Amino acid sequence: MKKVIQFLFINLSLIFLTVGCATTSAPLEFAPPPSVVEKAIAFTLQSNYDNLSNQLQTKSPTFEISKIDIKK
Repeated sequence: MKKVIQFLFINLSLIFLTVGCATTSAPLEFAPPPSVVEKAIAFTLQSNYDNLSNQLQTKSPTFEISKIDIKK
């Protein structure tokens, strides 16, 4: 249940941020560093894959995130 709540919270937050910033773009100086973006993407992917793997009763895949680049 806790994972479901985390999954919903993260996805709703991402949707809110995406829709909220769609009309005007935020200044890039407020962008998080690439390491934070990488951790957030990894957390979201892992949570999605864990939920899917549990439903399919299979082992969660492993993945590697590389080349996150935020430019000013």
